[in-house]
Amino acid sequence: MKKLMFKINLLKLLVGLSLILISQNSFAICNKVGTVFTSAQQECQDQPLVQNVKFYKAALCSSRPGAPTLATPIDLSSCKTIWSNPAGEILNVQKGVATGFTSGTFAEQSTLVGTYTFFYMELDPTFTYKWAGRFNAAMTPDGVGARGGSAFCFTNGVSARTWNNGAGSRPGLTCTALDLAAATASAVLTDVSFNAFSEDATDTIIIDDVPTPSGKVFSAAILNPTNTMSLAVQNTAPIAGSRIGAWGAQNVQVKVDSDFELQFSNTEGITLQLVNANGVILGISGGAFDFALTAK
Repeated sequence: MKKLMFKINLLKLLVGLSLILISQNSFAICNKVGTVFTSAQQECQDQPLVQNVKFYKAALCSSRPGAPTLATPIDLSSCKTIWSNPAGEILNVQKGVATGFTSGTFAEQSTLVGTYTFFYMELDPTFTYKWAGRFNAAMTPDGVGARGGSAFCFTNGVSARTWNNGAGSRPGLTCTALDLAAATASAVLTDVSFNAFSEDATDTIIIDDVPTPSGKVFSAAILNPTNTMSLAVQNTAPIAGSRIGAWGAQNVQVKVDSDFELQFSNTEGITLQLVNANGVILGISGGAFDFALTAK
C-alpha cells in the first residue's frame, strides 16, 4: 500500500487541485520597497515565517459535496477518505520545509481506484503563525497588551480571531524591536482562529465558488462537530470541535499504483491589518494558503 507523499512548494503549484482559504477578503500582497513594508497600505497579505495548520481528513469525491446548512450536515456521500486522523495532525507550511502525515489512517490503495471530480479537506479553524517585519515608519499596535514605537514588529503570542470589532480587539503584534534581526528573534507562535470568513457587518460562515489565483474555484464552511454549519458569533472563539471543510472541483484519476502528492504555498499566509497612513497597525488575521493534490 502506498501512502500520501507531501511536499511544500512555494514557487508554483502542481497542475491539480488548488484551494485558497481566506479569512476575510482576498487582499493584495503587501507593498514593499525591498524588504520594507509601507505603512500606508490598509490591509494586505504576506508570507509568514511559520504557518502551522492541523488537518483531520482528505477525501476524493465523485460529485460535488452538498453544502451544509444550520440544520443539515455537509453531504460527503460521494466521497472516499484517503487519509484521516480524528485527533488531527499539524503540518508546518513553511518555506524550505518538507513534511508529511505520520499518523492517522491511510486508505488501502485498491479501494480508491476510480475517477473523481472533487476534492475535500477538513482542517482545524485555528492556524498558528510566526511573523516579523520592518515598516517604513514607527508603528503603534492597537492589540491587547501591545507595545509600539518601533518600525520593527513581530507576533507576540496573544491569540487573535478573524471576526473581531472594537479598539484593542485584534491582538497579535508588538512593535518594539531595534532591528529586523531582533524582531525575528523575538517573534513567537501566535494563534489566529477562524470564527468567520469575513469582518463585514454580517458574519460569513460559508463561502461558495470563490476564485483562486490559479483560476480555479473553491467552497468552504465552518462546521460544528455534527458537520452542520456553525453559527458565527463576533469576538467569540469557534465552538470546540468545529472544523473548516473545504472543497473544489478537480478531476483526479487514481490507479492501483498511483502516488499522491500534495504541495503547499503560503505566500499570502497572513493578513496585516493597518490603519491607513497614520502608523497604527491593528494586528494580524488569517490569510491564505494554497494546496494542490495530484495522483501520478
